[in-house]
Amino acid sequence: MKFEKHNGLNKQGSVQADDEIDLRELFNHLWQGRWLILVTVFVCALISLIYAISALPVYQANNLLQIEEKQSGISDLVGMPEYFMEESDSSTEIELIKSRRIIGKTVDQMSLDIKVSPSKPPFAAGIAYSGVSNFITDFAFYLKPSAVKHGEVLEVSILEVPGSYLDTRLTLRAAGKDSYELFYENELLLEGHVGETVETGGFSIHIKSLSAHPGAEFFVVKQNRLRAVNELQEEITVIEKGDKSGILEMRLKGTDSDLLPKVLDQVAQNYVLENVNRSSAEASKSLKFLRNQLPEIRAGLEENEEKLNQYQVSAESVNILAETQVLLEQSVELESKISELKLKKSEVERKFQPSHPVYKSVNSQISELTNKKVELRNRILGLPDTQQELLRLKRNVEVGTAIYTQMLNSIQELNIVRAGTVGNVRVVDTAATALEPIKPKKALILALGMLLGGIIGVLIALVRTFLSKGLNSPEEIENMGKPVYAVVPFSKFQDGMKVNVLRGTKKKVTFSDGLLAIENPADNAIESLRGLRTSIYFAMVESDSNAIMITSPGPGAGKSFNSSNLAILMAQAGKKVVLIDADLRKGYLHRLFKLKTKQGISDFLRGQIGKESLINNTEVDALKVIPRGAVPPNPSELLMSTKFEHLLSELKQQFDLVIIDTPPVLAVTDARVVSKQVGTVLMVVRHNVTHKKELEIALKTFANTQSEVKGVVFNGFTKKSAEYSYYSYEYE
Repeated sequence: MKFEKHNGLNKQGSVQADDEIDLRELFNHLWQGRWLILVTVFVCALISLIYAISALPVYQANNLLQIEEKQSGISDLVGMPEYFMEESDSSTEIELIKSRRIIGKTVDQMSLDIKVSPSKPPFAAGIAYSGVSNFITDFAFYLKPSAVKHGEVLEVSILEVPGSYLDTRLTLRAAGKDSYELFYENELLLEGHVGETVETGGFSIHIKSLSAHPGAEFFVVKQNRLRAVNELQEEITVIEKGDKSGILEMRLKGTDSDLLPKVLDQVAQNYVLENVNRSSAEASKSLKFLRNQLPEIRAGLEENEEKLNQYQVSAESVNILAETQVLLEQSVELESKISELKLKKSEVERKFQPSHPVYKSVNSQISELTNKKVELRNRILGLPDTQQELLRLKRNVEVGTAIYTQMLNSIQELNIVRAGTVGNVRVVDTAATALEPIKPKKALILALGMLLGGIIGVLIALVRTFLSKGLNSPEEIENMGKPVYAVVPFSKFQDGMKVNVLRGTKKKVTFSDGLLAIENPADNAIESLRGLRTSIYFAMVESDSNAIMITSPGPGAGKSFNSSNLAILMAQAGKKVVLIDADLRKGYLHRLFKLKTKQGISDFLRGQIGKESLINNTEVDALKVIPRGAVPPNPSELLMSTKFEHLLSELKQQFDLVIIDTPPVLAVTDARVVSKQVGTVLMVVRHNVTHKKELEIALKTFANTQSEVKGVVFNGFTKKSAEYSYYSYEYE
């Protein structure tokens, strides 16, 4: 139980350690790609800066409107409660401002369906229209002479085109002396002068002003009216300042700082006028209704008066009794109220449906008074006939007179209300354009550009690293269960020599041009190989063979570099060493050691030369080299021969150390054949070149042939992070 608990803690610690390694590896990848990230940031920042400078500035204008509460007026005249009158809130007013009725009128008044834009220079338009003269703007206008310069303007007051030319870009070219030409593509449509209206072929145009150099071109478009209205509706923003404050702010953005406030003020003016008309329309409708009813009421009153006079003459001036007078007054009051309610009902029917509370309230009152009228009529039936008739006639006259008088008073009041209507909207602040443009925000664009460049650079660096899948650190090899005998740093000195040899320069190559251990023995790579020499001493203690094979998973790992320089270091340490180039296909040790003979081990194994011609001396006394010889058709078979086995046995007896440089193990089977006849196998891998999967397959290949790889040499390591700087430690 204790062991299991302890083992669990180790696993947890291992996971934490792996997490830390992952973070360090991530930082290492970013550090390795730091120059790529910096270049990406610089490029994106430069593009952002060019855009911020060249983009045309965008301005914003705004004004303020106040929506006041409606004052009582029409509702009092027609006798309706104020809470039954509909009052629009701010959201309704906002929609009214942006309605096609208001915006469309503005478009027509200001000819906003006529779009005029200058022909711009090919680049740096923002600088060109800033008025600053410099080399950039001069060069831009030189490239495009038809571009409109700063301060040059065109105003078109009238533009009518055939329906097929709506939303079509036409080109207007200044011709000099206040004249111009209008083109569609390369077709001349008309010619004219400033201040004159020109009509031809369905086209009509009036240029109010034109100030531009001859050859300057403007683009003019007659938009479909609905499209122009929709665009202005989208561009105008209306918001309420505060909750239920009644203060509305209108905003409009654009590149023409002079036009913006004019458009907003025109929209505000049209809205205020529409609000006044909307407010006076109610009084006008009520006034029209009363005037239509007045002649009918007057005719009825005259008829009732005539009937009363005739009855009094025929009845010889019958006097009305006191009881009848009381009933008459009550009847007149009821009839007057019923008549008023019927008049109100006619007004209500124009505004509300029968299901509306106002409509129902009026009907309820009429029903109630009608019931009282029935009760009063029953009392009147108890009077004498002459008194009943006299009461009826007098009641009709008095009721008609009261209604007629009330209607005359209402007409006079409505006339006063209509004449004095001012609406409930007023302009608080007229439109003004901000002094500074709201776009482009140059600092923000530059910052976002740099941020975007950093993100792109980091992504590219990480993707490039993860896609390469090359070995990045010795820990990756050790995690696979193999010790790293040496980390050989990349040598710029050796790289320079290799370039000279591979380029085939005409310079006479000397011995030191190809071997770093001779030319620069203090190089860090040679110091690391000295450490490898020590590791090999300890590794061979348990081995019964003094033969070492050096191979790699694939080409380009640097196995020949390591084997040749290691052989020199071993010989310099007092050991008798023979270096065999067993890469019978592409071996080049004869070039590194500048051997004059072209014969080698392949020739020996084929019986073309004897052993006395096989071993070559070098400038290092204790080091002998056996080159590969001519490329044979059957390298693997030669290495599997008993003749090769006997040769190795003799060399092991003759020398202290036998080093064999073989081909890559994944390319051909030669290395696996030779591994059976040596005591120590070393694998060379290259930093960021050899893939982890390649090394895994190579190790598995040797394991399948029952050959063990003692250790790995991590070659060509580049010091790109402080984490691995100890692998390249120098002592001076």
